[in-house]
Amino acid sequence: MNHTFGIIDDQKMFSEGLSLLIAKNPDYKVILEACSMEDALTQMAGLKTHPDIIFIAIHIPGHNGAEIAASIHKKYPLINLVAISYFHKPVKIAEMMEGGCVAFFGKNIEHGLLYSGIHDIIKGCFHNTSEYFIDKKSFYQSRLYQRVLEINLLDSEKVYLLLLCSGMTYKKIGLKMNIKNDSVDYYRKHIYKKFDVSNKADLIFICQKLGYID
Repeated sequence: MNHTFGIIDDQKMFSEGLSLLIAKNPDYKVILEACSMEDALTQMAGLKTHPDIIFIAIHIPGHNGAEIAASIHKKYPLINLVAISYFHKPVKIAEMMEGGCVAFFGKNIEHGLLYSGIHDIIKGCFHNTSEYFIDKKSFYQSRLYQRVLEINLLDSEKVYLLLLCSGMTYKKIGLKMNIKNDSVDYYRKHIYKKFDVSNKADLIFICQKLGYID
């Protein structure tokens, strides 16, 4: 049985390479290659049939991958969406899963694992828990995602975290968030406690590892 694919990624060299790998299977055909959400939706509107699987990059200029996934999932709920990235950041992967993706593939995935992962998605029977191919269920059960759940940042805390890690002074953070200096200090202590760190260097390290900051 033939299956069709789409790729949404602004890195043209990677997109073309993935397309060639997929096409090595005579039963697989790439019918969509787009570099943005607008490009993808425009192309899909003109297709007679839609892809069975669409690979979506987590980082695309102008939009984040989660926004693209959510837009496509809302309009085409039967398409299997797969997040792709070189960086395995739990927070970013979680956003993609929440946007409608069923799995995550690392861009440096081995060819054999790529094909077995595609086969799993087509069959709807996931079994591979390699860090380069993670299905939705396995991801939600992973230790790093459980760490994200434990931290459980509020929206205001996410804003503060980005400002703090950017190197902005407490005074400027207070002005930016429209809060008093003692509130800025309260946020700092509260954030340190949530991440179980005692200084900014350790905070930045764990935030980068989990994906709260780039």
